[in-house]
Amino acid sequence: MQTKAVRKRWWESKTTVLLKEYEKMYGGKFVAAKFKDFKYTGQYVRVLLTKGLGECTITLTEASSDSSNKNLVIGIKYSFRPRRKLEFDLFSAKRPAFALFLHGRRPTTLPTSDMNKRFQARASHPSVFRSVLKQDGLAEALDQHPSAYVRTRVKENKATLTFTESCKNPDVLKIEDCLKLVNLFIAGLQEQGVIYVTH
Repeated sequence: MQTKAVRKRWWESKTTVLLKEYEKMYGGKFVAAKFKDFKYTGQYVRVLLTKGLGECTITLTEASSDSSNKNLVIGIKYSFRPRRKLEFDLFSAKRPAFALFLHGRRPTTLPTSDMNKRFQARASHPSVFRSVLKQDGLAEALDQHPSAYVRTRVKENKATLTFTESCKNPDVLKIEDCLKLVNLFIAGLQEQGVIYVTH
């Protein structure tokens, strides 16, 4: 369903306008950037997931301060209570240097040849992560996001799934497409018993 784009006010950035447009078209709650107790929190859209799974936050930021670089970075975070510890990094095969910083995680063979050509992965439990990647529709969705970086981190009793992708001139449809991919990762993690779901 199409809606009228949010009108840009002269003082609003492109990222603000896109996040507000996303809120209007797909729901969620836009939260403006703020300073509190000398701490800055950037703007985001909060999106509720299905019952028991909590919420995601969607951000949109400039890729760099270089005025010649028009890329924006779509970021999605999902925090959850883990039932089992799984940390992983999935990144473009064109950026192998990422692997140099991933101590404590093992190389992971991905479930399809196409996926192995496009991505590399490191995981604390490779067999569990391979099973997550077999989630229906996930391989096909990843084909549309060759520069995506997806990871999980666990600290104490909290785990965070983070998705980032740099895009040139993204629109709200692109943001929604990224969220759909994140939802497939969440479904895969849930199916493998990684996420503790409250009912």
